[in-house]
Amino acid sequence: MGAFPLGEVYHQRDRMHNALYRAHVFAQANSASTNNQITRKWHTMYLERSSWEKHRERLVVEAKFFEHAKAQLTREKEAFEQEK
Repeated sequence: MGAFPLGEVYHQRDRMHNALYRAHVFAQANSASTNNQITRKWHTMYLERSSWEKHRERLVVEAKFFEHAKAQLTREKEAFEQEK
């Protein structure tokens, strides 16, 4: 017995061969469907991750651009204040 509960073992003993075979086929179909869904989710997660990485890289470039623009604006303000 071991891996299956005793009630399940007795339940399966009372089933006819065709019913057992049908249950086995359904279980295999459900397993294959679940594996397919998991694989599709993994692929989607990979695509989302690569898209997020590209977006993050663009944000880093934009942040550097804005830091440079801010520094330039600060220099121009200082120059303007000195001219007064």
